[in-house]
Amino acid sequence: MTVHLDLNDDDAEAFILPEDYPVPINLSGDERKVWFRELVQWWQLDRSQLEGRIPYLHGSRLRLYGGKLDQIKRVISLLATKPSTRAVAVLIDPFRDFSADGTDEKFASFCLVEFRRRDDTAGQTFVDAIAFYRAQEFERWWPVNIGELRLLQREICKSLKFRPGAITTFTADARTISLSPTDVAMPIVDRWLDQAPERLPLLADALLHPSQIDERHAQAIHDWRRSLADLRLATNAFNPDGIPVAIEGLRRLSLYLRAIVPGRDRKIKNFAANLGVLAGHNETFEHSSRLRKK
Repeated sequence: MTVHLDLNDDDAEAFILPEDYPVPINLSGDERKVWFRELVQWWQLDRSQLEGRIPYLHGSRLRLYGGKLDQIKRVISLLATKPSTRAVAVLIDPFRDFSADGTDEKFASFCLVEFRRRDDTAGQTFVDAIAFYRAQEFERWWPVNIGELRLLQREICKSLKFRPGAITTFTADARTISLSPTDVAMPIVDRWLDQAPERLPLLADALLHPSQIDERHAQAIHDWRRSLADLRLATNAFNPDGIPVAIEGLRRLSLYLRAIVPGRDRKIKNFAANLGVLAGHNETFEHSSRLRKK
């Protein structure tokens, strides 16, 4: 499947979320934008504490390919000087991702992206993005992928003083999964470890000292309630490709609580212990065969 978006507007919002996008948790208008922006930005991080679970994080493949090559910097350099006006970045690493017989392979569906410099008749210079995907789930994944490509376009154009142009995606295997979440939406509490690590100790402090809550604690509590919706969702849907479940964030919160809880506060101790147990159950689920019950 081929999709072409003519986005010749560098003032366009980079994280426009379709109105009917199935956000996995109940969010208001502005919260939807924040959720989507944070999710897109997470997929473009150059490093993540969750890479043991998601070894194909797009940002690390683009910015630390082979552990050292920043392909986006290379793209910027080539587009600034290269006569052909094209630069390609790849996300598949055969040495890392392939096995001799094809068993136990798990790598990004996002395979490669070409950035192309283009001049229009008015003398303006644009950067178009052309991306290839071996498979793509369109209801949830495609909007996130477009957000990622727009984010990369804007980064490249900011360095070169060009304008973001068109986006074209090619998908060899187009899919629609409408009833369950996919790995696109890593749980909020786990993404905190990369994007907002301060929220976990703030939440622990708010649980221990409810009478001393300030605005930062209140925001952490609000986000924790969003995280609970994430946790509940994984119990209500089936997806053979995997449902994201919270593990590291729960485990870290449990450790924080155990480290600072007063000795006699059995209620908080039990809560911390239950968080650890839940993280263990979720980890077992993630490594299990995901088969629908008959």
